[in-house]
Amino acid sequence: MIPAHAVKRGTIYESVEPGRLVRIHGQSPWGATVYELQKLRCHLCGEIFTASAPPSVGQDKYDAASASMIALLKYGSGLPFNRLERLQGSLGIPLPAATQWEIVRHAGENLAAVLQQRASALGRPIQMCDALSRNVPKAFETILGHCLTHGRRQFVDVATHFPDECLYVLQILKDVYRNDAVARDQQMSPEEHLVFHQAQS
Repeated sequence: MIPAHAVKRGTIYESVEPGRLVRIHGQSPWGATVYELQKLRCHLCGEIFTASAPPSVGQDKYDAASASMIALLKYGSGLPFNRLERLQGSLGIPLPAATQWEIVRHAGENLAAVLQQRASALGRPIQMCDALSRNVPKAFETILGHCLTHGRRQFVDVATHFPDECLYVLQILKDVYRNDAVARDQQMSPEEHLVFHQAQS
């Protein structure tokens, strides 16, 4: 609303970007809706009849968005499945680590569907992943770049059991990470970055 006294003074108003208010609320990474279906037992034959679920419920327990959230938190933010399981359990919506793994282990199949849309004239794409065989699409050739950070983490996890062997590997990888930092600081192109690692790492 424009103040009346401002109009009388001949002030000209123009539209500007409206002010916005943001209110943050906490929520679980995965929400759930529980449907309780009424059951009736026949007194004559003993058979139990269960009410049908609403049509909007669908057949899938986990929708596509829930699978995407698992992938984003695990592979995009580095949150382990076990930690996500504890978080969800404490919030009353259990999501076991094994279930999370089952939901997102179709990486190779999903990547194949994406590559099918890719122009055939293009060269082989570089695929960054861990060494799990399910991550590799069967029908398409890619240039595999296994995740060094993922591999290093495996040695860190067992370092208390094999200190000498793991320390040897971690010391070597330290040089690789240092070279990577040098390449970034010098703003090398991807091709220069590769040649530098091949020579120094």
